[in-house]
This record gives sequence, structure tokens and C-alpha cells, in this order.
Amino acid sequence: TILDKLPSDRYAINRDAVGNLFIRLYGFDPSAKKVMTGSHIDSVRNGGMYDGVLGIVAGMDLLKQIVDSGVQPKNDFVVVAFRAEESSPKTGNAYLASAIATGTISEQELEAISYRLDDGRVIPFKIYFNLKYGPDVWNAILHELENPPIRPQDILLFEELHIEQSSVIQSQNSQVGVVMGGVGGSERMEFNGNEPLKGERIETDEYQGYQVTITGERGHTGGTPMNSTANVEDGENYYRSDAIVGGAYFTNLLLSRCQKSGIDVRINAANVEEDLGFTTIPPKFTIRLACDKDSFDRFNDIFEEVKEETSRKKRVNVCGNFIATAGKEALYKEEVWEVFSSVFHVEYAARKINVERGGLGTVRSTIVDLKLVPGAPVSFKIDLREVMRKDGAELSKEVRGIVEDLRGKVRDIAYSRSEVLDDQVADFTQSIADELGLSYVRMPSVPGHDAVSLSKIGVKTGMIFVKHDGVSHSPKEHVEDEDVENALMLYRELLSRYLAK
Repeated sequence: TILDKLPSDRYAINRDAVGNLFIRLYGFDPSAKKVMTGSHIDSVRNGGMYDGVLGIVAGMDLLKQIVDSGVQPKNDFVVVAFRAEESSPKTGNAYLASAIATGTISEQELEAISYRLDDGRVIPFKIYFNLKYGPDVWNAILHELENPPIRPQDILLFEELHIEQSSVIQSQNSQVGVVMGGVGGSERMEFNGNEPLKGERIETDEYQGYQVTITGERGHTGGTPMNSTANVEDGENYYRSDAIVGGAYFTNLLLSRCQKSGIDVRINAANVEEDLGFTTIPPKFTIRLACDKDSFDRFNDIFEEVKEETSRKKRVNVCGNFIATAGKEALYKEEVWEVFSSVFHVEYAARKINVERGGLGTVRSTIVDLKLVPGAPVSFKIDLREVMRKDGAELSKEVRGIVEDLRGKVRDIAYSRSEVLDDQVADFTQSIADELGLSYVRMPSVPGHDAVSLSKIGVKTGMIFVKHDGVSHSPKEHVEDEDVENALMLYRELLSRYLAK
């Protein structure tokens, strides 16, 4: 391994109670503060291979270079691989492991968290954790909250290298990103209707069953900017291909045009195919409908028109297929229109604030895990993001007003305000980029990162972004070798200078 050539008193490898891995190379000055780097080792389901892991590989690569050089740095150099940064799909709370390691979450907050099992049931996180790992590990974590292994008085710098998860650097034709300003404010909530949706019985022999699948593109709900307009026409730039937004547009337009043409079309159900949590833009949405058999030829003509318009304006793929039988119950059209109109209003609330701020904006809003099924209350989750707390508060107020009109209850899942990274670190990083001849963008980070946990406790914290096309939380996640090397060049030089301070 990398450390085999060193005597055992020159390094240490430890895990904390929650499973974070710390690899520490000792410097020659025991009184000097540590230089720490790292990122997260976990991923979302069906995610990419660079999110988080690239930051750990960067740290280990620099560690190897230091060891191979034979020169002992002044400061201790620590590479940390955090667990559970992507903890929000199951709990609604991001970067749980780094929050525990920094003591930025309390015992009461930890015990209040719920955990969503793979079958959809929700149980207390404490119960899940104790069943999986045992009460001794849980008690060790509670002890760690009082005695966190990461303390601000011990650390000179924490630097995290990460893929950008949006396409700002690419759009600016630059080489790297220097993160400054706000990072990663989020608010997660869940809406459930007060009463089950009442379905109206239909004679299935008189209706043809039809299933429509709306396919969008996976993306990070924080990293992917909102589209600047409601409808993306040919030639315009767009960032999001959201299957729920596309499905809502398709359904409302189809119902409206069929009603004007006197065609009886009913919606049996509409829902996402898979709950991917709060951090992934829904890539697939399914609508099951029933059409009066006597009107099916006319319906098919309208379907093709609506399909083409939806695909063009919402940048989604629309595919329809016959199914054996229509559903026995259909949703009331007024309720379908009302829910799907709320989808548009939630999206518009963020877009309006962003247009006022200019550029790619300061907020994001995404509805995920939407279910419209007869006999069950309407339900969905909402992910809100901000890098300016004032804008986040404005968005939250607007969105809550929209969904509360649906006659249901909003349950708060998690809230984490944005944190500001250290300006001096960003300025120093920028000056090094100038020396190296690297073009850069100074930018905030709408997605949250483990760096937020360290910034919260007062550690001088910086981030470097690797140029990226914006497709993240997806198997299509990709970075170019040249872009990685540019970011690594800046990262190595920055940390090398701090290791000599």
C-alpha cells in the first residue's frame, strides 16, 4: 500500500464511531495544525462514479506523492473518507456522518430522524440503526457527538475537491471552479392530502386502457439549474428534463384538448416509478388512463399532437402503449388538474426568484415521489435549495402557500441553512490559479457537501470544482481527464503550500 514504506510511527489509520475513515500522515512539527482533505465514499442509487469518490482519490494521490518524495511535511496531512453524505434519500438529512464527526447534530436531532425502508415503510432511524449495527455502536455515536474527532482548534484547513454537478464552468468556457459564498442550504418537506382521493367507477368494457411513460433525465436537484423559461423552445438552452413536470404538462394538456373535442378520457393513476429520494430529479413518470373506445381514433390524433408539444417544450420523451384493461376507478379531473397545476407553480416560484437575481439564480425547487392513486391521499415530496438564506426563506414561504391550497398537511423532514466558505481560502486559491495560468469561475455551490459540516464549526474551508457537464446522480456522470488534471494541479499546489505553513 501507499504507507508500507513508512515506519508505523509516521502515520495512523482510524475509524470513528459512525465509520468515517481517517488516514493521517504525521508532519515534523507536532504543534502545527492539521491540513485535512477528503469527501464522501457513498453514492445515491444508480448514481455516478465521480461524485464524492473523486475527492478521496485526489487526497490519496497527493498523500502518495508526499510519501514517494521522502520529504516529511511540517503539518499533519489527513485524508478523510466520509460515510453517509448521500443520506437524504433515506432520511431527508444530508451528510449525516460528517455532521456526527463535527458535532453539528445533536442527540435529540439524531433521534428525531426517520428512516425509509426499501419497501416504503418509515421507521425511526434509531431503531433501524440499532437493528443493523447494535446498541453499542449507537451509544458510541452518541458519545462522539459530545467528543467529536474533528475540532476547529486542531485544523488549519479543510479542502474538498468535487465535481461541479452543474455546467457553470463549462458555460463560462473556464477550466476550474473556485467555490466562494454560499454552499448547500436545503429544506425538505412531505405533503399528504387530508383524505384519500375518491375515484369514480367506470365500465371497463367501454374503455381502452393506455399507459403513458414520460422519460426525462436524472440530475442533481441542487446542482442542476432551473430552466429559465416554463417552456423550452427549439434552440434555447435548457438544464432540466424533469419527468414529473413533463408528465403534469402532458396530462393537463391532453385532458383539456380531449374535453374540448368531446372525447371521454379518464386518469386511472399517475406516479413515479421509483422513489429516488430528495436529491435526484425524477427521470420517469407513469400515467395510466382510460379512453372511450368509440373515440379512440380521434383520441390518438390528439395524443400525438400533445406528445410532440410536450417533448418539444419540456424536453422529455413521451411513449404510449395499450394495456389489457382500463382501471376500474378514475380520478376526478378537477383533482388531477389541481395537483398538476401546483407542480407548475412550485417550479415557477424558484424560477421567478432566479430571474430577479440574474444568471443561474440562487434557489432550486423540485417535486419528487409524486403519487396520484384512487383510494390513497395525494402525496409528494419537495426539495428546496438555496445559497442565499433570504431567497431560501422567500421560496419556502411561497411553496408552502401553494401546496397548502391542496387541502393537506406539510410535514417538515429536514432543514439545513447554507454556509459561507472562507473568503481568504478562496482568494488564495484564486491567486494560485492565476500563477498556474488556469482560467476559473468563482461560484457558490447550490448542492450541499461535507465541507458544510466543517464550515459550521469554524474550520477554514475551501472547495475546488472539477469542470463538469452537469449530469450527476446518474450512471451518465462523466468528467474529462484534462478537466480532472486541471483541478488536481490547483488542488495539489494549494495543499502543498498549506502543508508548509
